Amino acid sequence: MVDAISRRAFLTSAVSITAASYLHGEYLSAATMPSPIGSGWQNEAIENLVQSPHAKLHQVPIRAVTIKSGFWGRRRQVNVAKSIPTMHGLLEANGRMNNYRRLVAKSSAPQSGPVYSDSDVYKWTEAVGFALQSGDLPQLRQMSEEIIDDIVAVQQPDGYLNTYYVEDRASLRMLPQTQSTGHELYNIGHMLQGAIAYYRGTGERKLLDAGIRFVNDFLLPNYGPAPKKPIVSGHPEIEMGLIELYRITGDKRHLDLAGYILQGDARAPFPARRTIYMFSGTPFTERTKLEGHAVRVMYACCGATDYYMETGDADYWRTLNTLSNDIITWRPAMPIIGAR
Repeated sequence: MVDAISRRAFLTSAVSITAASYLHGEYLSAATMPSPIGSGWQNEAIENLVQSPHAKLHQVPIRAVTIKSGFWGRRRQVNVAKSIPTMHGLLEANGRMNNYRRLVAKSSAPQSGPVYSDSDVYKWTEAVGFALQSGDLPQLRQMSEEIIDDIVAVQQPDGYLNTYYVEDRASLRMLPQTQSTGHELYNIGHMLQGAIAYYRGTGERKLLDAGIRFVNDFLLPNYGPAPKKPIVSGHPEIEMGLIELYRITGDKRHLDLAGYILQGDARAPFPARRTIYMFSGTPFTERTKLEGHAVRVMYACCGATDYYMETGDADYWRTLNTLSNDIITWRPAMPIIGAR
């Protein structure tokens, strides 16, 4: 059970923390990001909405809340002592880390796993980042820093980083069809979110810098509005990662690229059935139904919500409300068998 605290004391603390994040949440660029000492990273919440002009609520940082005992205290202890370390073991047992190590001659194992395998590593890193925002966990931090070293070691000089589209698959990299099914941008979106969570937990920016390099050195010069090459998220996720990165860097190119991806790229046409399933590839603001792949739908809607909070674009607000009403009012065309 959380220690007893009055509503007034809780609200006072929350207001103080929010005020502190306003004072210290300055934007950081890859080149000028200062030492974490005094930079305000400790006060950034899961989403750093401090300077988001259209966010109505502002989050409390994870480290501002202490859970010492009771149901949630026990669950948290199991998470950091058992679940996260067990998942680390599974990353190793299922070859996820050897996919990185093989590319720098630290493993002779062949590539294993599906196209989205890299995201498993980044999701685990994000979990560690959130755990470290609640307190120092030396074992988890050591595990994660070893993994981060293996990740950044395979980043290519142009910033590209993916363990699947290498060697004989390198020619398929970022082709429109590959973007629609290959999870390249999905993977890097999770990398950005994992890197940001880890930075907010530790102030360590090695993985964050690698993510910024992928975006600034590889994506931005090559993909986007003509004359650049087409870009399609395929499996939405990169949108959220780019916008949260924008909230750290203040580099509006990150926000603009997210907006461009949300609106689709007409130079990379796909059949309607495919864009419904992907919930990407056509303008988000033209959608009227929540349909297709459920995970992609929610990622896209979250990215669109982030975009609205930064821009106040009325078309996004209208579309999000339309989609919300669609799922609330939807009824099956015929009774579901077995339903009461």
